[in-house]
Formats: sequence, C-alpha cells, structure tokens
Amino acid sequence: AAKGKDLCFICHEAMQKRMTGRFIHGPVAMGDCIACHDPHQSDAKFQMRKPTTSALCISCHENNKTNREFLHGPVAAGDCNVCHNTHASDYKFQLEAEGNVLCFLCHEDRKAEFTRKSVHKPVSESCSQCHDNHSADYKFLLKKEGVALCLSCHAPMEEKIKAMTVKHGALKQGRCTSCHTPHSSNYVRQLKQSTKQICYGCHKDIGSRVLASKYLHGPVQQDDCYACHDSHGSDFTNILKKFFPPEFYMEYRTENYAICWDCHNKDVALTEVTTTLTGFRNGNRNLHFVHVNQKKGRSCKACHEPHAGDQEKHIRPDVPFGSGGWKLPIQFT
Repeated sequence: AAKGKDLCFICHEAMQKRMTGRFIHGPVAMGDCIACHDPHQSDAKFQMRKPTTSALCISCHENNKTNREFLHGPVAAGDCNVCHNTHASDYKFQLEAEGNVLCFLCHEDRKAEFTRKSVHKPVSESCSQCHDNHSADYKFLLKKEGVALCLSCHAPMEEKIKAMTVKHGALKQGRCTSCHTPHSSNYVRQLKQSTKQICYGCHKDIGSRVLASKYLHGPVQQDDCYACHDSHGSDFTNILKKFFPPEFYMEYRTENYAICWDCHNKDVALTEVTTTLTGFRNGNRNLHFVHVNQKKGRSCKACHEPHAGDQEKHIRPDVPFGSGGWKLPIQFT
C-alpha cells in the first residue's frame, strides 16, 4: 500500500507538478502532507488543519509578522498564500514571483508610478528596500518614518542638514515627499513637478510676480531656482548658495556679493572708469561703481529685482530713498 505523499498522489496526481521548484516547503520536501492537511475532514478550505493560512503557518513559523500597527492586506486577512506558494516555488521564500513583479500582481494600478524617466534606485531594486512586506510601525508599511527613512540611504544629506544654519521651511516640517516623489518622476531630482512649479506651490507671492512680469532673471527664465538657492538649506539668508547682504547699505567688498559674481562680472563694481563694462555710465564714469563701491554702498537689490520685473534688466520701478519711507521712481530707459 502507498504511504505518505504517494498515497495522496493516487488521487491528487496533478498536485505533483506543484511540488517542484528550487525552493520547496519543508513538510512537502519530507512528504508530510498531513502536517498541514487533515486527511479526513476539516472546517477549513482544502482540509487545512487551521481555519486560516496564517494560523496554520504560525503553528510552525515564529509569529513575528503581525505584531505591529500597520499590516499588509494579505497578512491582515490571514492569507499568506497570496504572496507565498505553500508547496514549492522557483523564488526565495517560496514567493509566487520575484521582486517587484510580485507586488504588481496586486498593485497593478500603481505600476505607472514606477516607469517614468527618473526611477528612484531602491524602486529599481526592490520595494522591500523601503517597505516591510508583512507589517510596520509606520503608515504605508514604511520601515522608518519620513525623513529618517530617506536619510538611512542619503547619509551625506543628513550631515549637510545637521551642519547648515538656515533650513528650508519644507525640510523643517520633515516631509521630503512635499517636493520629491519616492518612486519615479519625469523631472530632475525626482521632483513632483518642474522646479518652478514646485517652488511656486509654496512661494505663491514670488510665483505670481514672475508670471505677471515681462522680464525674468536668467535663472528664473531657465527654471533654475538652484542657481541661487539650495533647496534644502544653507548658511546664508534665504537659503542662498553664497553670501548676499541682507542689509540695504553695506561697505563694498567683492565677497559680500558672492552669489551675484557667480554669473556676473565682478569688475563692474571694481572699475571706476570704463566704456565697455556696462551701459550704466555718465560718459566713461561707471555708475555701478559710484553706487556700490563705497562705504555706504547700495545692495544690488536696491535697483534690480532678483526674480523678475516689468523693466528691462529687471530694474525695479522705484528704490527706497532716505529713512522716511519715500521711494524714488526709477524711470529706466
């Protein structure tokens, strides 16, 4: 008479094909079908010895997959066999498919999020880099919360954030995903939208001014807020990449306008007499030098809008004059 699995296969011959693969469940490998199935009767489907798959699994496996606040749907429903093949599989842990392919068997509606131009590296490797497959203490089954999860890979950014004195408001609120998508994006740096759309989403006053203006500062026109600002933070006011004086008047030093001289010729503020450096002259007398290079030098922002304006070279319509709040019109031609 046949014994063990051979006895079962007399009737369940078709099941033999499901018992093969690189990774075979222990009881199957030992031919012990009745470790999981009652050969006579049961209140559970497939004559299982326990009412749910998970209840059966934890009779052998340590019950450490369901003890946290947020449970994966199949885990919460007690359906281990949604992801795992209970008999055998070609994939590690007897999974039904490998890597992200397994996740998309259920999360097919989210698949488009993972196929855009710029794909987050963990996404291209495995969803389980960031998410726990069974349960987690954090929403969306994340292994850590918010910024902590991002910084577990982006360690250099963590050091930078700790060191900088002026932090971007969005970063202080602790939400990397305010600006970045965690899966994939059609924009650089995995931004949710183009740079200016991201920035203007919060900085609505600047966005409105730019959109309503005729003349835009070069970086603004090129959608490059990063040219002047560090999007996470810096050691300078307004999270500028280099120093710019917050004061209206300041004794002139080249280093005080470091952010401007990254693109513009610093000699325009150092040369008293010229016929070539600038069109802002009285004959050959350089009026940039006159206004800026002195003990009580004016800031570049005295005359120029840093983002956009309605006059060429984004010249302001007026400039503060004196201490009484009066503004001197700049009738630029």
